Amino acid sequence: MLNLLVAESTKLVIPKPFGPKNASGSDLMELNIADKLSGFTIHFVDDWNTYHLREGEVHCGTNAKRLPIMQNWWQ
Repeated sequence: MLNLLVAESTKLVIPKPFGPKNASGSDLMELNIADKLSGFTIHFVDDWNTYHLREGEVHCGTNAKRLPIMQNWWQ
């Protein structure tokens, strides 16, 4: 899940973790990361066959256009 894509400042695309499920069938790892990143809109995507089996992750198959930061962020 660390190999996520920041789509916009508050939108994240995260590989589906396929973690253990609770009694209602929800993925516990998804619930945990969504709780920790509660200020973001999170999209979990199944990249298992498309990228993971080919030794890649979500960021390997994306082409995101970004604008450079227009300020001295280090100050």
